[in-house]
Amino acid sequence: MQAKCLIPSLVAVALVAAAPSSQSSDKPLRFVAELAGNVDGENETLTLEVTFHGKRPRPSQVEEALRNCLEAAVALHPDQDIAASAWYSDSAGTSDRQKLTLADGADGLIYVAKDRVTRSTGGGDASANEGATHGVDLSAILSDPSVVTACESVPQERVSSLVRVASEDPGLKRRKILITMRAWCKDNDMKIDRNVRPCLSAILKAVTEGGRGGSLVPADLPAAIARGEKAYGQRGCVRCHQSNGGGGRRGPSLIDKEWVHCDGSVAGIRAVLVSGVPRSKLKDASRPFAMNPIKSLEPGGQDLTDLAVYVHSLSRK
Repeated sequence: MQAKCLIPSLVAVALVAAAPSSQSSDKPLRFVAELAGNVDGENETLTLEVTFHGKRPRPSQVEEALRNCLEAAVALHPDQDIAASAWYSDSAGTSDRQKLTLADGADGLIYVAKDRVTRSTGGGDASANEGATHGVDLSAILSDPSVVTACESVPQERVSSLVRVASEDPGLKRRKILITMRAWCKDNDMKIDRNVRPCLSAILKAVTEGGRGGSLVPADLPAAIARGEKAYGQRGCVRCHQSNGGGGRRGPSLIDKEWVHCDGSVAGIRAVLVSGVPRSKLKDASRPFAMNPIKSLEPGGQDLTDLAVYVHSLSRK
């Protein structure tokens, strides 16, 4: 399932169509994400509802979509509690909606702003989910050079999902994490071939050797954007993308909604900053220059995350 959830404002609706599965007769998954609430109240809990239409998703697909949408909502409102749930409806309306459960049997997710933690709610094994956090540094794992190299033949959105699955429970042993990732591949019709096997191994190593901790969305988001803007000027980004991010012949625009070499997430941008884009892999052959990796910043460091956060913010203005 390829799902990217966009929630541009506090009360918003985003209709997303996922790519069809390998069986052409299957309908693509479609869902609507709604975020609602009042941010004026200090203790207000925002509500996020993701409603699937037309085709009932598998629990693993429900969880992936819900987590993607919750991540987008947290990026906008990191200081607000957010309760997320998933529903299914045969029609475009909501009168016949049925509650959907996640892969572990839970009936939803809740993001606790005070602790920067996401937990499953109801139905699932509470003890097993207590350690599942939004604070897992997905960006550090995705930008790990070994992961970037080993997973270059695997679609970015699938790599992101595998990293999220592998990082879900910090208490799991290596073998259990590998079994969980393999089960996700099976649920999502992803063949474990010679391209996928080294990717799984690299993710497993990155996750079990310190990829946990830190936050994909910094707690001090405005300060992180300011630091990233400074790095943008110091690291030569302006030469190809211009000072306002508008781009030109040497590099694409960063202020529109089109992303050429990643999915536009902070993690995806950070991975491109680490790996660069060789001339042979440029998707626009008319551009004369490759993008060199930024070697002057630590791949797992905060400076690189700040730069990725700033670039991400350009397209959301």
